[in-house]
Amino acid sequence: MRVELGNEATRWVGQFAQILPKLQDKLGDGFWLGTQRAAEQASDRWTAHYKAARFPSGRSIVDICSGVGGDAIALRQRGPVVAIDSDPVMAAVVAYNLQSAAVANTYHSAVVCVKAEDLPDCYQQSYVHLDPDRRADEKRHSDPQGYLPDLETMQRLVDRSLGTAIKLAPAAEVPDSWEEAAELEWISCRGSVRQQVAWFGDFPEPVACGGRRATRVYRDREPVTFFATAEEYAATSWEREYPVETVASADAWLIDLDPAVRAAGLTVAFAVAQNLQLVGGPAGFLTSAAPPPHPLAVGYEVLWRGSADMKAIKRAAVQQDVRLQEIKVRGSDLRPEKIRPKLADKKGQHRPEATLLIHKTSAGIQAAIGRRQT
Repeated sequence: MRVELGNEATRWVGQFAQILPKLQDKLGDGFWLGTQRAAEQASDRWTAHYKAARFPSGRSIVDICSGVGGDAIALRQRGPVVAIDSDPVMAAVVAYNLQSAAVANTYHSAVVCVKAEDLPDCYQQSYVHLDPDRRADEKRHSDPQGYLPDLETMQRLVDRSLGTAIKLAPAAEVPDSWEEAAELEWISCRGSVRQQVAWFGDFPEPVACGGRRATRVYRDREPVTFFATAEEYAATSWEREYPVETVASADAWLIDLDPAVRAAGLTVAFAVAQNLQLVGGPAGFLTSAAPPPHPLAVGYEVLWRGSADMKAIKRAAVQQDVRLQEIKVRGSDLRPEKIRPKLADKKGQHRPEATLLIHKTSAGIQAAIGRRQT
């Protein structure tokens, strides 16, 4: 290959061969173009389609900083899309990927290579999806102050558009003005929080200014969400006295929450809404006398509870005739990868699976063995 193509072309082919599996994981089967950084920042197709569904049908949408086109491909199923990128290479990449993704019943798309701050007014007076570059200086930023385009440009786009969705890092702390003017949403997929989205303006599902939403998207079923109004979030924020009972030990069920709920700061609001108790505080597990009914909560029926002593836990697993397959830790610096070898039991490999839950309580670090809710 090096003889036929030359060193530079061979290097590019090698890079694309490494990137393609990641692009296929996010965009679906097919041949896609992209760079390593763009592939890492791209929305997966399940998250992208969920966000696109919140946009009005048939209205023009501008996808700014479109990257490899993960969001543009999904948005094009809602309305005509103009994909914007300031990098000529990425503009060519998204043009190719949009063409590759062309299927029946999608709207027209176009690609424009221009900086967000130089975007013509005709594009700004549409619906906007914006995925700012979080590594403009080659360093990953969670603070929007380090994004490109900058906050001033993003705010101008918000002010001029009909409605704007800004994709942010899950840990991003938005300006106070955005806290009040936007609805903030944290989206999880496949067990981790993928992104935070700030929604502004006029959408079919009204934007609840100051509200917070936690959503889990799936590959094969409808997304599930938990929403708290601005008032509900303020009443349950962690800086206040919690309007929910905090207990020292678990009831019949220990409960863990989808990471989107925790990332959104909605643990206490969720506990209030679902009539659950906190074990030790918001950072720990929750508990109740019955399994949780909400799909953003996973319940573990408590089989045993005691100290976090490894020998005691190992004895309890034998007594309960279970194998500790899953280990979850809240409020402790213990790490599952450090604990697992200490609990290895070759004789128990064929026992039913159970979960070890280690958590901080007012009485110290405690442990429980639970059977995961099915």
